[in-house]
Amino acid sequence: MTLLPIAAFICDEAHKCQFVIKISPSIINSGKGSGHNKRKVKIVDLNNGCILLSITDNIAHQEVYVYTSNSQSTKLRIACKARDNDIKISFSNKMI
Repeated sequence: MTLLPIAAFICDEAHKCQFVIKISPSIINSGKGSGHNKRKVKIVDLNNGCILLSITDNIAHQEVYVYTSNSQSTKLRIACKARDNDIKISFSNKMI
């Protein structure tokens, strides 16, 4: 599966977390507009150890599902690594 550059970075960091069981990326969707330097990840806690990462890299978008035995620790690791690399982060308990 092809990953956006920012999604590849986030997935590599998630993979390093001892609690992660599986990582499942979706297809890449291209958007419209300039999107210059709009790198962000929305971390959505779904349920039963599933985290949705909604990742935007300029005008492209990709969703990644991360299955984990410890959602809180996994979300914290992903958020810290994203923040440390100047990637905007946001959180949600459900997808709106």
